Amino acid sequence: MFLTATPYNAAFGGIIEANNNYSVVANKPSARSHKALLVDDINRITCTSVNCVSGGHKEQIDWVLAPNTVSVSINTSNFVFISDVNGVFTVHY
Repeated sequence: MFLTATPYNAAFGGIIEANNNYSVVANKPSARSHKALLVDDINRITCTSVNCVSGGHKEQIDWVLAPNTVSVSINTSNFVFISDVNGVFTVHY
């Protein structure tokens, strides 16, 4: 996860266009692919129930966060958040 060096408004034109934008920004870390952390309730869905308790990760469509992951800042090594078994934020600061 990273923040772009350039600010954007919400006028991406959809999830695919937002993903494409984040894949080519100059300050993205490494050569890995990146996706925008956005949902639209059609093409990208986090959960259809609160914290995916009804169906777990099967409720998700094209969700971008990995399950059971501790995220830290690459600049400061400060803790940012932990995702649960379904890739949902559970602890954050």
